[in-house]
Amino acid sequence: MASVNDDLSRRANWGTRCAAGFVAATLAAAAFGLSPAAHVPREQASGLSWNDVDPVPLAPALSARTLDRAPLVQVRMQGCPDGRCVSSDDPRIPCALYAPWHFPKNGQEDAIAKNVKADFVVQNPAWKWPQPNGVGTALTITYSYSNLLDGGMKGVTAAQLKAGVAEVLKIWSAVTPLKFVEVPDSGPSVSDASYVPGGAPRLRYGHHAIDGASAVLAHAYYPYDVAGDGLSGDLHFDEGETWVVKPSGARIDFIETCLHETGHALGLAHSTVVQAIMYPFYAGRFSGPGTAFIFPDDRDGIQAIYGPKPTTTPVPVPPVPDPTPTPTTTVVTIAYTPGSKTLTITGDGSANNLTISRTGTTLTLTAGTGTTLSYLNTKVATQSFLGVSGQISINGTMGSGSDSLTCVGLDVSTLMMDLSGGNDSVVLNLCAVNILNLIGGSGTDTYNGSTSTVVTNISTGFP
Repeated sequence: MASVNDDLSRRANWGTRCAAGFVAATLAAAAFGLSPAAHVPREQASGLSWNDVDPVPLAPALSARTLDRAPLVQVRMQGCPDGRCVSSDDPRIPCALYAPWHFPKNGQEDAIAKNVKADFVVQNPAWKWPQPNGVGTALTITYSYSNLLDGGMKGVTAAQLKAGVAEVLKIWSAVTPLKFVEVPDSGPSVSDASYVPGGAPRLRYGHHAIDGASAVLAHAYYPYDVAGDGLSGDLHFDEGETWVVKPSGARIDFIETCLHETGHALGLAHSTVVQAIMYPFYAGRFSGPGTAFIFPDDRDGIQAIYGPKPTTTPVPVPPVPDPTPTPTTTVVTIAYTPGSKTLTITGDGSANNLTISRTGTTLTLTAGTGTTLSYLNTKVATQSFLGVSGQISINGTMGSGSDSLTCVGLDVSTLMMDLSGGNDSVVLNLCAVNILNLIGGSGTDTYNGSTSTVVTNISTGFP
């Protein structure tokens, strides 16, 4: 699913957009005689600045994975008229998602910024939907549309909303033993008042007025009292927003907001990891239906509550002789860092075949026959990165097999590749390279730069 990662360039600009919002908030404060200190962003209040935060997803091993399901403690936000946005340890207070330009007051922050730990924290294991057979076992959760589809969500159709909810539930279900089943709605009209659950669905998706455009976009209730309060698991979207299913201007992506709020309705609190879906500020990460995803931090948190998705044990089947040999598939692992525009390539030691090309600002990696690409633990044949302009850097190693690397239409500051053993081939076509450093090994290696390729400084270890 290449589209899952197509938005890395969009996320690379996230911090810039949030910082711009802070400037706007500060200027507005000055206009009303308020102290700019009243608009300090959460990151600065906790000793960080936006320049300290890289909005690119961390490798799973490096993710801080800080998740806290303690009683929600939120403070009133500057300019936020929502009466629920106050300091409280009452679990009935919903957990909200804020617009990126909505900042805490006087340097105060959500509780997630305090006592940051190196791993997720589950302080209230009772705040979950019960699994009678224990963590890791199958659990069916019902859901319904209370008033979500009645036309009160500006900018989106009922069909788009249903498809968005279905995509969100599929993502959470993919990493847990949870199964979501739609049922007819049987609860009361949408409000923030407690009610007896009776036979009401577990998750009820609806909308009502919260605080108008911006600030609080939506809120959801933890499953804190699943037997006594039907409000547990209810999700409410602000009907004062203008919604879309693809981020655009000031209009809010329903899918990202729904993915975040559903995490709360399942028992997750806000994360301190900036890249996490459960981070409390909206970021416009996705590029339309079918592109939503969660990060390792979100996955680890939800699995700490319900367990991972169980693997099915196939029924043994007698082997059938295959007269034709099974083709060997090699794997090339790729990593792209938007900040430095660096592409790192690691072959698996077999014969790897890779083409790197750029058309406009789209950087595309294509695996040749017998090779697959591995990016964020997803194996694909093609991986694209959008919004890549200017020079890039390429480095890595292809392994000991007979490897082939082809570059087309690239503007490269440094291309440094260790091709090791085997009969290796490097082809540059319509490229500009400042520094080319190729390291060969045993075997017959070849380099062929086309007449349209300009290499300023070349150093090869080829025979």
